[in-house]
Amino acid sequence: MKDFVSTVRDFCLRYGLLPEPMSAPVTVGLSGGADSVALVYVLVRMGHSVEARHCNFGLRGAESDRDEQFCRDLCARLGVPLSVRRFDVGARRRATGESIEMACRELRYGWWREEGVETLAVAHHSDDNVETLMLNLMRGSGIAGLKGMMPRNGNVVRPLLCVSRADILGFLADCGVGYVTDSTNASSDYTRNRIRNRLVPHIDSLFPGGVEGIKRSLECLRDNYTAYRGLVERWEGLYVSRVDGSVDVEALVRGESNPECALFELLNPRGLGMAECREMLRGDLTGRRFGAYLLDHGRLYRREAPVDEGGDVVSLSDYPFRLETVAPDEFRRSAKPRHILWADASILDGDPEFVLRPWMQGDRLAPYGMKGTRLASDIYSDARLGEARRRAFPVLLRDGVPVWICGLRASRHFAVTPATRSVVRLTYLPLAPQSSE
Repeated sequence: MKDFVSTVRDFCLRYGLLPEPMSAPVTVGLSGGADSVALVYVLVRMGHSVEARHCNFGLRGAESDRDEQFCRDLCARLGVPLSVRRFDVGARRRATGESIEMACRELRYGWWREEGVETLAVAHHSDDNVETLMLNLMRGSGIAGLKGMMPRNGNVVRPLLCVSRADILGFLADCGVGYVTDSTNASSDYTRNRIRNRLVPHIDSLFPGGVEGIKRSLECLRDNYTAYRGLVERWEGLYVSRVDGSVDVEALVRGESNPECALFELLNPRGLGMAECREMLRGDLTGRRFGAYLLDHGRLYRREAPVDEGGDVVSLSDYPFRLETVAPDEFRRSAKPRHILWADASILDGDPEFVLRPWMQGDRLAPYGMKGTRLASDIYSDARLGEARRRAFPVLLRDGVPVWICGLRASRHFAVTPATRSVVRLTYLPLAPQSSE
């Protein structure tokens, strides 16, 4: 293999990952482990101005503090500016219901976004990408998941995707550089760790060279995905109006050999899934509603306001609601009855329009504590509410997006988090106990 530094430099140039050396700083997420330490060293060797950020999640007691001190010592030796932040992961999980992994990820990237970092380098390498491919393959995925991680995602760059874990360890050994080891990496409690510690070595033992073959496949899929995105952009140009954003479903059906695939790629970023696409293509192309969209004479329009006689623009300060703003401490110590929506006060920002209406076929909610979206009809069914009873639990929309099925489920949009400074307590009075009115 070529020299480690040359390999990384060539990869970064190919994908345009980094600014010109010394023209702007590159921020590195530094854990103290081998991968991130190697990333700092190789960027310094390449002549870049490097800054580092270290997150102490406090999940491993003294080991977490050891990692923080290692990062401080390392950056002091290299003359690399370091910022450290400690997080309360438990508080985040209680507020959001996230897994430990997801809570840490959101806290970490939330901090980096808050700082407005222009170029954020993370230390994922080619073996990490193999694990990502396998995770997505087992979950069920299209080309977007099978391509693995991309070299660039917005301002996040991955300069080490071109090298393996073994390459990284060899580079650090040649440099005489130490690193810390996270003891939880040896555990197979997490799915990714089981893939790393059991599945990948087993594949390599049964099929020598098989893992390297998977890496070559990932490189091909990465290029295939780039070409596929070009096709999706072509569909956007052909079938999506630049004036009002409506989608010409009728023309798409006539013009594409696989309209289901094309329609999904256009509608999934707009909050509609494959089930809605198939339903749309099976039925008439007029007068049907899909969540915040209306299909009319072959075109799918986003409805600026719900098209329903029972839908009314409402003020959250007037009946049937009672609106209060409270401190986060009150949220933490209060009970959470279903007739109350607790939300970050940013839900009121920007003069939004709130509409209260009965549910519609195709309505979808992004439920708090879950990934993705669910049909409102499924949420009602889970609560064993038949058609006649569902009108007692209407849908509250903010600028056309469902944020609460009153008395049943809240959206994860505007969830209260450890970063929340002010909390909205919204009571739906028809479902509240008499003493609450």
